[in-house]
Formats: sequence, structure tokens, C-alpha cells
Amino acid sequence: MSLLSSIPELIHYYVKWRANGLRSGAHVGRIAGSGSRFRGHGPLLDNPDPRRIDVRATARDPYRRLLVKMYQQNVSLPVWVVADWSASMAFQGEQGTRDGQPQHSAGNPVSQPSARIDANKIEVIADLCEQLAWSTWRMADRLGFIACNDGIVRELQVPARCSRLQGSAIRHRLMQAPAPQGGAHGLASAAAEIGRERALVFLVTDAHYPLAELQKVLQSLSGHDVVPVVLWNSAEHSALPRWGFARFRDAETRQERLLWCRPRLQQKINAAYEARREAIAEVCAQWGRLPFFISDRLQARALTHYFMESAR
Repeated sequence: MSLLSSIPELIHYYVKWRANGLRSGAHVGRIAGSGSRFRGHGPLLDNPDPRRIDVRATARDPYRRLLVKMYQQNVSLPVWVVADWSASMAFQGEQGTRDGQPQHSAGNPVSQPSARIDANKIEVIADLCEQLAWSTWRMADRLGFIACNDGIVRELQVPARCSRLQGSAIRHRLMQAPAPQGGAHGLASAAAEIGRERALVFLVTDAHYPLAELQKVLQSLSGHDVVPVVLWNSAEHSALPRWGFARFRDAETRQERLLWCRPRLQQKINAAYEARREAIAEVCAQWGRLPFFISDRLQARALTHYFMESAR
């Protein structure tokens, strides 16, 4: 296998704001330096670079100063993946949970597996981290990872650094970790781990918890540029038996309920998911970005298109 075939598809992300960093990178910063975006003119004494003397601006200056051109410094920025590690994230489509017990999460039935096989959510998170690792390394940015359930999952936390192998390191930790469990209350604590420097944050969650809690998480991360990535699996709401009894289990609360499945119930569940999608989009839009929904598997081109649309 060639080197090019082993490189994941890149995610081309973009931010509208000016980064606060000092390290050289690909994003427009706040300080003057050797970038390509013109900032203005300044005295040669304050900016001792004779190569950038602007003769015309100097001739027009009423104070007869030698003026030089100043540019914005291109800098790097930190990129973080904050992942929901609650019990519903253990969902693995038709294959069952990571502990071998087949189930459906967030109000979906426990039923016999069919021939269809869906990607599990942990693998999708690992794929996202691997693609972001190559993308951030190409942009000279740093990538870090934080997982949260009822608190911060310390054994999965990876400090931010610029390396194309960062994604493989995160994937290895995720694949070796126990199955996700607990709630998602710890997501609101992730901001303290990221730090004060403004970062691009990918908040990866299935949002199978009250919207008031999602609002709280977004508020805690309001100092950063948050991209809500809502990770759903189509088997969560479409793999119901057409007729017959099915036992539903909520992966977050572990509450169970026996229901009679029928086409009318399937329609109600599909309608509830569509209403949930609109409600999540409404909450996220209040904090600056619409959510990016992933169904089953990550498409890097779709995420790139998401950033291109938001840049308009």
C-alpha cells in the first residue's frame, strides 16, 4: 500500500475570526508580521524592515517619516475534539454494543440483528480524529481530544499537538477504552481543559439528552468557535420490526418499555427524529453555527462543504 493511499481525506476548515496565537501557521492573526494580508503603514523606527519601505506613502506623509508596509502575521490555532462519552455513544447499529449485548439506544428497540451492518459511533469519532490530525498538521495547527461522560474521562484525554500521527494515537486510546457509560454532564467542564486561547472546537455528541443541557454545554464553550457535530445512526430509528412486540431501552437512563410495533409507530418515531433535528439546529444556531449531522459514517467532503457554506 502506497503512502498516498494511507492518507485520510482532508477536512478543509475555515474560521472567520483572527487567531490570538504567536506560532506561525495558516490563519490570519491579530499581530503584525510576515503574512500576506495588508494591515497598514507604520514608522520605520517601530518596524525596522527597510525592505518594506513604501516610497509613495512616505512622500505623502506630512510628518516626513519613513513609512513601511505592515502585514498581518499568519498564525496557528488549537483545534479540539470534545466527544460525548455517555452510554448512548456505545451504540453499534445492528452489531450490538461493545460488550456484546445487542440493544438500541435513545428509545429504540432491542431486536434481532438483520443483514445490514452500520458503523458504530466510536469508530466514527476515531475516523474524524484521524482526518483532522492530517488536516491540522497540514495547516500547522494543534489537535487535542477530550472525552466526557459524568466528568472528564482522564484516560482518554490527549493534549493538543501538531502531528499527523495524533489521530492514530487517539484512535488507539478509543479502541482500547471500556464502553462509554454514564451521562453527558461533564461536557460543560471541557472548556476548563481547553484553556483561554480561542480554539476551533468540534463538539461530537448524539444529543440524546435534554436540550437545556446542550444549551448549557454550548454556553460553557461560548469563548470558542464551536462546530456541533451530531452523530446519529440510522439503525437507531429505522431498524424497527414492521409488526410485533419490541422492548425499548433508553441507553442513558436504562429504562425499558414494551411496545407493539406497527407502521404507524415507525412514522411517529421518524417524525420525532425530524422534530428533534430541527430543535437541535435551533439551539445551536443561537450560538453561532448550525450543527453538522453525521448519519452512520463520516464524509469528509460533506464537512468541508459545511465550512465553505459557513464562510459565505
